[in-house]
This record gives sequence, structure tokens and C-alpha cells, in this order.
Amino acid sequence: MVLPGLVEHRARLHLPAPGKPAPSIIVVPDGFGLTPEFDAMGAALAFEGIIGLVVDPVNGKLAGTGVDAERHAEEADAEVPGVISA
Repeated sequence: MVLPGLVEHRARLHLPAPGKPAPSIIVVPDGFGLTPEFDAMGAALAFEGIIGLVVDPVNGKLAGTGVDAERHAEEADAEVPGVISA
């Protein structure tokens, strides 16, 4: 997936059973990364007939603490031109 500023991120696409058009939702995890819980959200959306795209904004990193999560989020923000971190 390519975001503004041509920044590429991994993502997981969860598709519902084929057969009819489906709405879609993009899920963007926080600085903790694409944890199993966020991946489960995408699977749950697909089970309910919704296309779920779960983006990995921290490129495979998983944070164990809030401090790590904040650092990962700041690093991800720094990759996108025009984003100012607090």
C-alpha cells in the first residue's frame, strides 16, 4: 500500500466469501503495530461480509511497551511528508 509522500507500507487484506459486492474498511493500528488483535479485526470484518484492509504503519515492528509504541508511531509519522508529531 502506498500512502501520501509515496511511503510504502505492508498490509493484510481480509476478504469475505465471494458472491456479492461488499463494503470495505481500512484499519490502521496504533504504534503497537499489526498485532494479532488487529489482524483478528480484519478477519472478523470479513466474516461479517466486509472487506478489511489492515495496514502495518510500523513495518513489522511490534511494541512491548507504551514507550516503544510511541517511538514506532513517531518513526512512522516521520516517513510521511507534512506530518507533524506532537
